[in-house]
Amino acid sequence: MIYLVRNATRSIQLHLRGMSTGVSLNYTKYQGNDELSPLLITHGLLGTSKNWSAITKKIRKRTDRTVVIFDARNHGKSPWTLSLSYEGMVADLRKLYDSLNLRKAILMGHSMGGRTLLGFALVYPELVDKLISVDISQIPLERTKNIILDKYIYVEGLRNVKIPQNISLFDTRSDIKKQLHPYVSEIGIREWLSLNLYKDSQGVSRWNVNIEALGKDELRNIAEFPKQWIDLKSNVPVLFICGEKSGFIQKEDHEAIQTQFFESTITYLPGTSHWLHAEKPNEFTETV
Repeated sequence: MIYLVRNATRSIQLHLRGMSTGVSLNYTKYQGNDELSPLLITHGLLGTSKNWSAITKKIRKRTDRTVVIFDARNHGKSPWTLSLSYEGMVADLRKLYDSLNLRKAILMGHSMGGRTLLGFALVYPELVDKLISVDISQIPLERTKNIILDKYIYVEGLRNVKIPQNISLFDTRSDIKKQLHPYVSEIGIREWLSLNLYKDSQGVSRWNVNIEALGKDELRNIAEFPKQWIDLKSNVPVLFICGEKSGFIQKEDHEAIQTQFFESTITYLPGTSHWLHAEKPNEFTETV
């Protein structure tokens, strides 16, 4: 029976490969010891690779391995596309492997990024040494769908604010944080969203996230795990690091998670929410 399941999984994997065309992602590489497996890190919805710069430097210093942080499509400095889907983001990562000439790597991602990497480990398990999923699983629960869909209010806020010009980027971000208050009450999230502002070569302040590609349909795509991946199994070692107060991964989810990812460990960082890596960066780095 195990033989038949493995053969069926392999057949589905081969069918799924190449179904989407990848784009060339923006990345920053922190060079380390080439004899160690490199670590690739990606962010969540409405984030950028810069959110992970401080933790990346700590991990690079402590482990001596090469660490690469990259922007997902429609985020940061990566290309903008008409859609946002896990299938597309998996294809993007496969293309990044080729660009970096990687045969295998350790992967770590938060939220949308973590779910992308879980999909990658199901479709391309031979390319993944280990995986760290930060406060997200592959299980399509109504609870997590609703949490993700609730983030649409953030997108509405970004669409409706008026970006002031001819002032410093610092002052622009301060102004935007005030404008976002009716949409986002938490100051920490407004601060995080404002980091998506930048000045282009002409000195014009702009968003570096493709707001037009983040409609309700796209958020539904992100809230769901692709149905064609549900029957796949993976023996890639996966560490799920969860926020104790988050709600994204609860104790009753463990069995379903570990049915699909046989070699998985699930741990919780005490006193943290969905943004555990930002709330307790030292404890998070120790856990990694």
